[in-house]
Amino acid sequence: MWYTYFFKVSIIIIRGYYSFIERQFQSYTVKKLERKEWFHMKRANESIRNEIHEAGLTQWQVAEAIGINATTLTVWLRTPLNSSRLSRINAALNSLQKGAAVNA
Repeated sequence: MWYTYFFKVSIIIIRGYYSFIERQFQSYTVKKLERKEWFHMKRANESIRNEIHEAGLTQWQVAEAIGINATTLTVWLRTPLNSSRLSRINAALNSLQKGAAVNA
């Protein structure tokens, strides 16, 4: 009968669609896990970022004290710092913290 054939074809189509959806979902969950792993990666120079935050300062204030643009400091903080840049940032942090203590 025609309805038996129609029923069998419908089942095959549904199974194929289900398989397609399942593959898409698996691909999505893998991408989602990759994003979560990236989110939990440790950022470069996290200790300096924390020092700036704990001192109640912003990155632009530190950059201004160093004598560079705020975006330059942001770029510096994305990668491991060399000793020259690290000493400049620490000196600026110390001077800003001393200035804040005097003003308080």
